[in-house]
Amino acid sequence: MAGRAMTDLRLAAAKGLSDPTVRLGVGCKPLCNRSIAFSVSFPFRILDHNQGGRRDTQLDIDRKARLRKAGRAHILGDVDCAYAGVDRAAARFRPYRDEYPQQASRARDTIAFSLRQGAASLPGSLEARADYRRVQVNHLNLMASYLKAANQLDLAVAGEVTP
Repeated sequence: MAGRAMTDLRLAAAKGLSDPTVRLGVGCKPLCNRSIAFSVSFPFRILDHNQGGRRDTQLDIDRKARLRKAGRAHILGDVDCAYAGVDRAAARFRPYRDEYPQQASRARDTIAFSLRQGAASLPGSLEARADYRRVQVNHLNLMASYLKAANQLDLAVAGEVTP
C-alpha cells in the first residue's frame, strides 16, 4: 500500500480513539484534614463519529490497489498483443526475405534467357518482370509492417527489445 494512504488510515483510526483523563488532587481542609484524590476516566464511545472516515480511507486504499492491479494487467496485455504482432509480422516476412526474391529472380532470368533464345514471348517476359517487382514491393511492405510491429513492442515495454 502507498505510504500516504497508510498514514491517512492510521490518522483516521487515531481520531476514533479517546484519550483517558487523569486527575490528581491534593486538598487541605481546616483543622488539618488532608486529602489526596486520584482519578482516571476513560470515555466510553457509543457512537464513533469518525467511523465513516476510517471506512472511506480503507475504501480509497482498496480502490487504489485495484487500479494498480488493473494498470499492470493492461500493460501486460499491451506487451502480449505487441509481441504477437511482431511474431505474426515476422512469420509473414520470412518467406519474402528468404525464398520468394530468389524464386522470382530465377523465373525472371529464365524467361529473359528464353526470350533471347527465341523460345519465349515478350508478354511472358514482361509478366515475369512484373512478378519480380511485385515480390520486391511485397518484401518492402512486409519489412515495414515488421518494423512497425517491432516499434509497437518497443513502445509497450518502454525500451528497445528488438534488434
